[in-house]
Amino acid sequence: MASFYFRIKMIRLKSPWLVFLFVILYFYATYLYFDILNETHQTLRDHHIYIDFGHASLLLVIAFLICMITGVITTISIITARANKKISN
Repeated sequence: MASFYFRIKMIRLKSPWLVFLFVILYFYATYLYFDILNETHQTLRDHHIYIDFGHASLLLVIAFLICMITGVITTISIITARANKKISN
């Protein structure tokens, strides 16, 4: 849902530089989110607190890749929607 609202806001922005900045921040925030999750998982594991989700590190990497692929698709969608909007105006 957050990606959907992000896409809508990016299409409505006037400045292409702000869109570029927010897309970069979007990818950086996603990276930080998964980095914090991974560090928390490792810290808990070092203190012998195990969360039984199977291979959590592998699942985090897979979830991170899915989020990055979704981000790339969203970015392409934003670019094409802004280009179509610019052509129609």
